[in-house]
Amino acid sequence: MEGGRSIWHKLFRKKEIKLYNKNAFIFAFFLIVAFIFWYISSLGKEIKGEFRFTTSFQNIPRGKVIADEIPLKMTLELKGQGYSLLKYKFYGNNNHLVVDLAKITFRRLPESKPARFYILTTSLIQNLKKQMGNSFEIVAVKPDTIFLISSKE
Repeated sequence: MEGGRSIWHKLFRKKEIKLYNKNAFIFAFFLIVAFIFWYISSLGKEIKGEFRFTTSFQNIPRGKVIADEIPLKMTLELKGQGYSLLKYKFYGNNNHLVVDLAKITFRRLPESKPARFYILTTSLIQNLKKQMGNSFEIVAVKPDTIFLISSKE
């Protein structure tokens, strides 16, 4: 009888394990479904995100050379609807920005030889908005300063 009892015990134990696996699977499934609904709900709200863009500079003024620490990439902090940020992340315009230096006002570093100039990237925000569209707001630009060197005094 003892042998029969252990058989029933083994069968009952296997059913318990199967029931446990089934409950774990159902819990995991509904946890994933809840996460998906939460994520979709959060996309409807206004959020912030950082995006990296390759940068090229055009119309460099005569007599000025971009310093060796030129940023080939800029990071923009964008604020907008989650849907528009997600859409831009996947279908953006190749994440490339062009900075036209002919339209920028340069500031000179005092007492620097050769003459060094700098641009605050906050002054580029309007130009960058035109390239990116009006779906979101540019909150910050990194790096915050771009340096140029005068090739003649």
